[in-house]
Amino acid sequence: MRTFEELRNRAQTVVGGLGPLRLVLVAPNDADDLEAVDAARRLGLVDPVLVGDREQAEAAAGGLGLDLSTTELVEETDMRSAVRIAVELVCADTRAILMRGRIPVSQMMQVVLEDGSRLRVHGRLLTHVGIFQIEGVPRLILVSDGGMVAAPDLGQKIGIIENAIAVARALGNERPRVALLAAVETVYPTMPVTMEEAVISKMGERGQIKGAWIDGPLSLDVAVSEHAAQQKGVGGDVAGRADILIVSQIEVGNGMYKALVSFAGARAVGLVVGGRYPIVVTSRSDTVGNKIDAIAVACLLAGG
Repeated sequence: MRTFEELRNRAQTVVGGLGPLRLVLVAPNDADDLEAVDAARRLGLVDPVLVGDREQAEAAAGGLGLDLSTTELVEETDMRSAVRIAVELVCADTRAILMRGRIPVSQMMQVVLEDGSRLRVHGRLLTHVGIFQIEGVPRLILVSDGGMVAAPDLGQKIGIIENAIAVARALGNERPRVALLAAVETVYPTMPVTMEEAVISKMGERGQIKGAWIDGPLSLDVAVSEHAAQQKGVGGDVAGRADILIVSQIEVGNGMYKALVSFAGARAVGLVVGGRYPIVVTSRSDTVGNKIDAIAVACLLAGG
């Protein structure tokens, strides 16, 4: 897949044969969220359920001329309770998506991460994956983790990689190329991140991490530019052709996400994955189009 338009078309094709997925939007009092969800409904992707303050939701919808009378709306003004209800509604279905509305990510995720949460899968890590369409790059680029795991250890990095590979495969990339980012392409004992990434690369080489080519440490330019890789003499299956960029700290991933959008004009979506169902975590600055893209991606991740 090279564009979000292709992903939308793929989602419509996949979902069309099975019927729309349940989408539960918590805190549905943002007009752009409601417009995006309504557009996704009209595309045949989702059957929405809203959980939150009815008065605020109807006010936001009224400004768009949307009629919520035929949309299921569960009234709950306490946000933590609203998230718990939304999680239960999602988990009651076999094909479903949870979507964040106008509620802080931290507040929502505190509930999602609670002990006993039905959204979590034992032994799996919840991680954030950003997906980017960048002008001049002939493929979609995934970046992780820029939103969930602050300073991952070796085991958590493996979880981050496995989740990102699963996303890429759901989007049609059967064997993605994973670059483990660092400042250099050489392993230095004085730079622990390069040591860890060398270990992970060997694990990938020996099949301990399946379904992808994995290499690192690699600097960003070597990971995505064949010219830079050639100039620096770095070969292999990943250098210059990476589909997935794995960062060592949340600040790097978060900064990369915002830099690509702010400076490079990238089209981007962000999701939390690794649970029983995908979670759409759009930003308030996202366009309606971005939010529709995110819903389409989530439909593919949820199995159509």
